[in-house]
Amino acid sequence: MPTTQKFCRSCGAQVNPGARFCRRCGAQLAAATSSSPPTLHRSAGRIPHRALYGGALAAAIVVAVIAVGAVVLRGGDGSQPANEPEDERPESATIVLEPAAPGAVDKTTGLPLRPHVRLEHPEGATADIPGGSALYGDGMDLRRVDLAPDPLWDYGGKGWEFVSSVGIPIQGRAVLDLPAGTSGSRPIVRTSLGLWTELPSESVKLANGQPGVRVTVTNVPAPWTFAIATPRPDALELTAEEQGDLRLEGLYFTDRTSWEREMVAWLKTDPLARSMDGPRYVAIPPRAETPSETYDRLRSQVRFTLKVFAAARAGLTADVTLAPSLAPIPGLQLTSDGLWAAGVQRLAAVKENWLAFRSTVPNLDQQSPNYVLAIVAVDQWIETAMFDYTPWGIDLVKTLLDTGGLKGFDIRVLKPYGELKWTDV
Repeated sequence: MPTTQKFCRSCGAQVNPGARFCRRCGAQLAAATSSSPPTLHRSAGRIPHRALYGGALAAAIVVAVIAVGAVVLRGGDGSQPANEPEDERPESATIVLEPAAPGAVDKTTGLPLRPHVRLEHPEGATADIPGGSALYGDGMDLRRVDLAPDPLWDYGGKGWEFVSSVGIPIQGRAVLDLPAGTSGSRPIVRTSLGLWTELPSESVKLANGQPGVRVTVTNVPAPWTFAIATPRPDALELTAEEQGDLRLEGLYFTDRTSWEREMVAWLKTDPLARSMDGPRYVAIPPRAETPSETYDRLRSQVRFTLKVFAAARAGLTADVTLAPSLAPIPGLQLTSDGLWAAGVQRLAAVKENWLAFRSTVPNLDQQSPNYVLAIVAVDQWIETAMFDYTPWGIDLVKTLLDTGGLKGFDIRVLKPYGELKWTDV
């Protein structure tokens, strides 16, 4: 018989009696057997709060834990998932608006159904989450989080985050009411590019009588990170290509059909997007460059790499029984996991080229604010990409890809793509 335990052996979090999986890291709490397949664990950490060059270039530190018949790869510092709070009690109260019928299951997948709920935070924020299927459970929370400074937006270092242990993206229309900020502020959401984009919103009055803003989200994998922000007066100037990519990310949240149509069209027409040749793409050009030209070229490569990662979402489905490797993106002979793998190869090469360029950059303390902002922005974009898309360490993930060690890997274990907590390889 499976045994229960008071604390998770993987991350040390306290668990409820009778629980089968850890709420924090997703580890199975029943005793493992020697026949268990190798497993990659999803990192539970949030966006890193350190700059790329506060020390080493390391968005995620690889920790390999050899358990009984299982390999667990976790992000963070090895002791606890990065930036996870010590207290795992939810910040928001959960109010059941419409319970799921006992024993009810989804007719298509056979998964159990969870109730329609409303999360109520003590500061007045709420989240109305429709019912639907559940893979792991129905745990959710709406909480306050600390945020690193951004080159484009000012949000006072604070934001909101919706987290879920359901295992499947919320399919219906989720409605979130957040406290309004100062005059001129607006709700923004963090995108897969590592940049923030403004969300359509409407003014509302919160349950506590304070002014608020309402935003909606549909079929986007959690966590969702929001902030109430104003544009920085000294904001980094985005290129036309970066502005176009950010507009496309806005469509991902507001008009998924248009987003997929435009993304597939880009994949069809851009030869580099289809070549999958990361090292050739980032090769240093033979002609001499000025430092400014080198910076512009590398920044463009970072943007392109992030767009390849973002495009991998086009072939994904909420059906956890269908592997991404078996479902080509509509109209293309490309798969989501293939695009992600191409992104990893490009990111590894871009990182090395950026490090080489960065070693030639003079001391930032002696540079103009605009120069510093431009350099640190690329630092943060690369670090965030490594944290999101290679949370077990980019060198390890690239090695596993190169040696065929990730066959059977489901990219929906990565938070930009899904909510799975582990995948067999």
